[in-house]
Amino acid sequence: MHNAFATFEFNGSSISIYGGKRNTYGNFTLTLDGVNTTLSSFSSNNQDPPSLLFRTQMQQGFHKVTISNDGTTGIDIDSISWTSETASGVPSSDKNCSNSTSTPMPSKTYTDNMTEFSWTPNGAWNESSDSANGK
Repeated sequence: MHNAFATFEFNGSSISIYGGKRNTYGNFTLTLDGVNTTLSSFSSNNQDPPSLLFRTQMQQGFHKVTISNDGTTGIDIDSISWTSETASGVPSSDKNCSNSTSTPMPSKTYTDNMTEFSWTPNGAWNESSDSANGK
């Protein structure tokens, strides 16, 4: 669905986003901390298991990533992994929570069927058996 988006906020120093690449998928916009990047989930051959759609490193701190569907083709997001240097590594709404002198925590991964994800707008996202985890 056009204008469907998913948002993820985290306190960390790197992020990787995994999802499907299919011949029926197209471009999407990834916005990280207000900077837009156009990416593609198109592949002439359907790819399973989930493929790496995006990966980057950044300064430890609070970050926001939004993935927006640019057209009428599909997109699926199977999981998001991130590394944090905070004590717990869990997403935090405390934008002041960072500690650049600590040792990085192991990567954490949330899959699309976990309650930490919210899908907007209602009805724009659905479960698909073609996707590794469902969204």
